[in-house]
Amino acid sequence: MSRVLTWRLSHVAMLLAVLMLCVPQLAFTQSSNSQDTEPSFGNISTPSYVTTQNMQLSTAIALPAAFGGNSPLTYTLSGPGLTTVALTLPDGLRYTAPADSQSGGMISGTPTEMAFKSIYTLIVRDADGDSAVVNFYLTVNPALASAPTGFSATPGNGRATLSWTDPKNTSITHYELSYRQGARGSFTAWTKIENSGANTVGHTLSNLVNNKMYTFRLRAVNVTGSGVFATTTATPLTTADSMPRFSKSVSPMRFARNRSISTVTLPSATGRD
Repeated sequence: MSRVLTWRLSHVAMLLAVLMLCVPQLAFTQSSNSQDTEPSFGNISTPSYVTTQNMQLSTAIALPAAFGGNSPLTYTLSGPGLTTVALTLPDGLRYTAPADSQSGGMISGTPTEMAFKSIYTLIVRDADGDSAVVNFYLTVNPALASAPTGFSATPGNGRATLSWTDPKNTSITHYELSYRQGARGSFTAWTKIENSGANTVGHTLSNLVNNKMYTFRLRAVNVTGSGVFATTTATPLTTADSMPRFSKSVSPMRFARNRSISTVTLPSATGRD
């Protein structure tokens, strides 16, 4: 009995010795694997950020953060893929590298130029030189259009011809018009001027009541929204008032035969139609 017990104890001791030799090796292997991890952004879809020209970002854009890798992680902005030529953010915006691991850096500032779905690549590199990338889109919509300048209305028979100065603003998609009859009436709902665009500088409004004053409002629209409106007034004329006429009479003029004469200016007619 004692021999059997002794034999079993010796085998248990040998087994424990083998386990003691294996445990450090297992621990070393696990530690080695954790040190070899590479940085990654995971399966994140391409983020898209939108802001507006000439408007300060009330909250900075936080770019996605990577995980894994050997510290420290370094972030940079670049062109699509691992290129060496970095893209420039729209004027007025700046990129700030992260101070912690909560984000991949911040974009802040007040953009002063437009950008349509420009693509950028955020690159992260760890201490071993391993890297990962994620693309993102940035759009800077145009600022709201200013009020049209030089806005005026020329009255006609039951109509008014509106005109304004070309703002040279290619972001304008169309113009909208609203008007009312009298000084205290209600304005009509804003209506799109059909076939208007960035280069439109005039529009004729028909079916107005003669001898009634109208107030007209005009504004430009772009993808950001409706801009500031301008106001002008006009009073359509009756047919009699709109007939052409001479503003003054002309005295009879006599000319001598075969003698040169100085230039004679004839009166011009006035009229609305």
